Amino acid sequence: MTEESDDLLAMYLDALRDAPTPFDSYVSRASRPDLIDIDTAHKTVSQAVFRSLQRTMRDRLPRFVPIIGSAGAGKTHFYWYLRDRQKIEQDWECVYIPSPPAPIRIPLHIYTCIMDEVGRNLLQEVSENLAQQFTKRGGFFRRKQYMAEIVAREYPGLASDVVRVLVLLVIDKQRRALAERWLLAETLSEEELKELGVHRIIEEDDTVLITLKTLFKNYSKTVLLYFDELEIPYRTRGPEAESRFLEYLKRIYNELSGVLIVSACLTEMWDRVLETADSATKSRMEPPTYLEPFSLTDLEQFYLKSMQLYWETAHNIPPPPFNPYFPLNNEIFKQIIQKTQGNPRESIKYLRIYIDNFLAVYEKMDDKTTGGTTLALETAVLNMQSSLEQAAATVE
Repeated sequence: MTEESDDLLAMYLDALRDAPTPFDSYVSRASRPDLIDIDTAHKTVSQAVFRSLQRTMRDRLPRFVPIIGSAGAGKTHFYWYLRDRQKIEQDWECVYIPSPPAPIRIPLHIYTCIMDEVGRNLLQEVSENLAQQFTKRGGFFRRKQYMAEIVAREYPGLASDVVRVLVLLVIDKQRRALAERWLLAETLSEEELKELGVHRIIEEDDTVLITLKTLFKNYSKTVLLYFDELEIPYRTRGPEAESRFLEYLKRIYNELSGVLIVSACLTEMWDRVLETADSATKSRMEPPTYLEPFSLTDLEQFYLKSMQLYWETAHNIPPPPFNPYFPLNNEIFKQIIQKTQGNPRESIKYLRIYIDNFLAVYEKMDDKTTGGTTLALETAVLNMQSSLEQAAATVE
């Protein structure tokens, strides 16, 4: 290599040491978007979900799609893929719902997740639609004192409280903030409830479900509810907790319109979950679809896209012109796929380990050379080629 190419190589090595690589955080989390997607790994799952989504958008009938995959197969990552699609298409909503923290108040947990994610748009559109429905009948604004009676005629029972507060959100500036607090399931005093003209807060299961039913019935968009880690109630509290959770999913299916339920579950737990589910719940499920492992091409594409983003955003430089795979090479990817069987999480973990190993060997060699960048690089690559067992021990 020439002095100029040595300088170029040194620049990329310095950059690699300065900032964490994209592979340091190899676990997808609902609180942090995934930036790189390889869609071939979830092609079958995507087709099944979007087929059901399109049908629900047409007929407003609920559907239930189970997604199955091993740990690290990309179940939470698939949620971020859906979010990215939603931002582009904008005619449906996607809400992430983690496993409930307790076996009680499960509908309230679901309701809170929906409000956190899409509450503002949902409440605004539905409240305006309902206010418009009543004002078209004439005299509604002029007879606010009779609003409870007017609403109760069309929405009897628990629904009348929900509709009343939704309409107040639009027509009553003085009580608007209070109405919003009630709809966000905040705790209100007896005096505040009396001021709103309602008898209860959104807390009990039946109140939550009737509120969701009223909201979704009057909302133009389909809402995709993404239930991650369906198996957690079973694993932490046993079949009874799982049965209760599945019962609420069945109620959502039975009572709500314009909703698609997507549930992600570990492969090894799926049969046990099915054993817990009653026949009515199972009859409502679409056939399960399975996440696929990375192929060699998938892993290479993931690495190249991740590193391109890394060079361009973290360092404001293009990918290395002398080797787009730098600091790795094709043989490394083959070893990773062989070791991990293509599991995305484990594959990403190995990418990090190999880069760490490379940097450690390179730094050791570079200390022994005076400007011997090329020699250090070649030695580091050779050492890295034979470090599979070391990397495996680090992971295991």
